[in-house]
Amino acid sequence: MLAKNVIEIQLSKIETLLTQAIVHDNPALWLFENDLRTPIFMLEAIFRGYEKVYHNKEFKKIKLKCKELEDALGAVDFYYASAKEFSSNKQIKPSVINYLKLQTAEKISNLNDVLLKENWLNGKRILKIRKAYQQNSWVAEETELKLIEAFYLKSIDKVNKFIVETTFVFDNVEEDVHELRRRLRWLSIYPQAFGGIFQYADNKLRPSTQVKKYLTTEIIHSPYNVMPTAVEVKKPIQLNKHFFLSLSWMIRELGILKDAGLNVLILKEALVHLKAANETNGETLAMQILGKKKLTIKQLLVNAQKIVQVYFKENNLSKIVV
Repeated sequence: MLAKNVIEIQLSKIETLLTQAIVHDNPALWLFENDLRTPIFMLEAIFRGYEKVYHNKEFKKIKLKCKELEDALGAVDFYYASAKEFSSNKQIKPSVINYLKLQTAEKISNLNDVLLKENWLNGKRILKIRKAYQQNSWVAEETELKLIEAFYLKSIDKVNKFIVETTFVFDNVEEDVHELRRRLRWLSIYPQAFGGIFQYADNKLRPSTQVKKYLTTEIIHSPYNVMPTAVEVKKPIQLNKHFFLSLSWMIRELGILKDAGLNVLILKEALVHLKAANETNGETLAMQILGKKKLTIKQLLVNAQKIVQVYFKENNLSKIVV
């Protein structure tokens, strides 16, 4: 069964981490520090695909349980990363750092609640996931690959439609830049999550001028752009490496802009909470503290619009699958 290998790669990683975590006083903190988020992300991606391919309600439930856990891990990371980054900025008062650390601790507590409530730590959730996929009526490998490819192409189409709906006008970091990046990230995560059923096509042609500008040294050598080989199939889904790498570039650039924008917003949140600012002047004060070289939210949104407009008008996403 192709799916067994695909699912078990990530499920086994998660099971190992959960088993190790239970001996610690704070399992959530240990799991966060030992990157439970990556295999949970991967497992969610797998069931996002299989839910659509097999129209299985149990798969949808698994996807949602994974998302709940991943969201809880992401909430920890949001405050943890900000506290760590801001700690080196002498312009930011200790009271702000303390606020972020308190928020981090609260999110870790919430994560512990999710782990207990949803039976991740006692092994019952893992057993339930295994039972669900073992009871599914799986199709032959060749048929499944065609269905997964169709799902991937539809996912690309949805991203293209989303960007058309924005009319290339961004006015919100979370709803526009972060949301677009989330959607693009799934297109990058699926080939990694499925363990080997996506592979680069044997393309010896030089990249076109259109795509060459995205192929920076950092992107070309990123370990995230190496296709996994744990699962072997006769006819893997073929990807154009140049255009897949251009997707990676876009995700990275949007991530830089998104993080800069969220830094402003999270600092504003802390200042407002501490009554050092209000909703009206909070963003301006946050910008002053972060430094003159920092872009305003409006400037970040304009920059995001520019690179997105070029990328999507070139229709790069639609050229990823060969």
